[in-house]
Amino acid sequence: QLSHFSCTNKKNAGLIDIPADAQRPIADFGDPLREYQAAWTSAALIVGHGFGYITVTGEDRAKFLHNFCTNDIKKMQPGETSEAFFCNVKGRILAVAVIICEADRFRILTDESRVEFLHQHLDKYLITEDVTLSVDDDVESLLISGKSDELGKMLSAISDVGLFPGENGFRPAFWLIGSTDSLVNVVKQGVAD
Repeated sequence: QLSHFSCTNKKNAGLIDIPADAQRPIADFGDPLREYQAAWTSAALIVGHGFGYITVTGEDRAKFLHNFCTNDIKKMQPGETSEAFFCNVKGRILAVAVIICEADRFRILTDESRVEFLHQHLDKYLITEDVTLSVDDDVESLLISGKSDELGKMLSAISDVGLFPGENGFRPAFWLIGSTDSLVNVVKQGVAD
């Protein structure tokens, strides 16, 4: 069973079995310079280690989230992402997150060390709103990034996972979000192509 995985491109691709009880994420897969060059010259799948997810559903989900973070959540459309800060009543930052808007839910992507805290913080303000909060344990993420033409080739072969625009600071990027099994299949397909 793959617990973590990475793929840079067809020539440098690597699917590596890592024990589920590994103490730390793998920093590289043997040749960091070659992996970095592949990300610049074609496209790369980057493992989203250290993230956790909270799913927000219900008719009042947009209004509820809008009241707790620094971005305009009510205007988001399915397929959009937005960075946001969750703050306390004094305006102090409790968590930094990426909000992912799907047709029937929002997903909050944040540091795994803040997931339970943020879930409890939001939950204590639920009174009469039609909102359900749940921590997603079976959701993983990859960031796919690279040159536009190579990125387009990789994106055209992807199905069975959520695909959302992302930001990595230097190249077009998309978050792939889904179950571990579905992301492993995406990586295997990318290697085969």
